[in-house]
Amino acid sequence: MKKSFGDDAMGPEYEQQVRDSIDRHKGKNIEAMILNSADSLDIGRVATGAFEIDKFMFLKTGNGEKPNREIEALRQELAKEADLLQRLTNPLCARRRALDLLDMQNANARGAEEKFLNEQKEGLLNDIAADFAADWEVSSDDYMKRFEDTIKNNPQMFPVLSKYYSGNARPA
Repeated sequence: MKKSFGDDAMGPEYEQQVRDSIDRHKGKNIEAMILNSADSLDIGRVATGAFEIDKFMFLKTGNGEKPNREIEALRQELAKEADLLQRLTNPLCARRRALDLLDMQNANARGAEEKFLNEQKEGLLNDIAADFAADWEVSSDDYMKRFEDTIKNNPQMFPVLSKYYSGNARPA
């Protein structure tokens, strides 16, 4: 920011908030909450494929406080919807179960069966890599539109997220 906009681009208080958000995940402003939440969405892409609500920072209370029931219910629902959105829009998450199944089948396989399962897995991984590569060719607006359209066109699957979809074009 300083390099692009000058030393006084943010102001010392805002700069400290940004540092707290990035370095220590403890910023208290809305930008910090959004950054922490976006960061948390990657948790669904862990090796186990399990979305870990305890690491989902959005609406998390501090100092060991227990969130009230309303906040906890919202966190739980947002976590479910974020996990589902990843499974529908992220090539790896969408194929996680198929990869896990191949690994389970391959655990006891030998010979020709093992070779076949390894070829299946390699093909699946190549498909995932190709999908990720194709995503790099899509404009940022079109990439985000895919997520927005998934939510907009499936309000029954995303009752919380779709509630906040306005249907209007994003501001330029």
